[in-house]
Parts: sequence; C-alpha cells; structure tokens
Amino acid sequence: MFDTDIIVRYLLSVPSVAIAVLLVEMQDGRTKASFRSRGKLPVNKLAKEFGGGGHMNAAGALFPYTPEKVQQVLPQAVRRFIKEHEALL
Repeated sequence: MFDTDIIVRYLLSVPSVAIAVLLVEMQDGRTKASFRSRGKLPVNKLAKEFGGGGHMNAAGALFPYTPEKVQQVLPQAVRRFIKEHEALL
C-alpha cells in the first residue's frame, strides 16, 4: 500500500493550511481519515470525535462508510473545530 502520510504532510506544507485531511477508501468500503496540523492545533481531539486518536499534530480515524459519505459529515466538523480552536492558529 502506498504511504499516504507523504501526501497529507505535503498538503500541510502549504503555508495557509492549518489542518490537512486525507481520506482513503479501504478495500472493505470503510474510509481511513488522516489528520495533520501544525503548531498547537490538537487534531487528535478532532479524530477522537470520530472514534479515532493519535498525537496532537498527527491523528486518524476509521469511518464505517464510503469517502462520499464522510465528505458529507467531515467538512462541517473541521470548520467547527477550527473555529473552536481559533486562538491556537
């Protein structure tokens, strides 16, 4: 399997990006989400909302449905999370 960490770290290399999220559809139909952030933005708290975990700047979660379904739910959660943690940006 391709090392998706390279891709999500590349997304975070864009100076204006605070959080990078990469979705990968697994063979069984579930979706793996990789979250990365810079500075003091604790993406492990965001991942925990979806049953995942990890470190402050690198976390992940496994969703029991397709990437299309995740794309309906996740953007709103990320926007809310950024707003709640605005002081850390």
